[in-house]
Amino acid sequence: MCTVAAAACAIDHTHDHALGGPTQADNLGALSVGDHLRKHEPTSGWTVRQTRPGRFLWTAPTGTHHIVEPDPYRPLRPVPRERFDHGITDTRGEPRPQRPWRPRTNKYGYLTEAQQQTLRDIDARERRRHQQPPNPFDGEPPF
Repeated sequence: MCTVAAAACAIDHTHDHALGGPTQADNLGALSVGDHLRKHEPTSGWTVRQTRPGRFLWTAPTGTHHIVEPDPYRPLRPVPRERFDHGITDTRGEPRPQRPWRPRTNKYGYLTEAQQQTLRDIDARERRRHQQPPNPFDGEPPF
């Protein structure tokens, strides 16, 4: 029913804590602000029950039932660790590939002459470093 991600929701007691509802997994669920208001507003006519942990049965004012379950998930792969690793290593995964550097354009979308000259200098330096022939477009045109 709701499109708000569970990470952006508040944790709610399905059976109200003030009325004796326990704080345990089978009585807790993520509810968005709108769902929370619907649940607690007596005139809305909506009710909710948790039939099993993570599975909610909403009853509309018209009497229709709506079952809400979490999306299926794929468990994470185990993180390979070295023999003497005590779990302190960084496990955020591989670093993101670097994008090639590009100079910032001015407010009109153009590169300044100084930026263009810097790009030509970087290109020439990389060509010398990798022993590549000079760029044929570096010099003046033959006409």
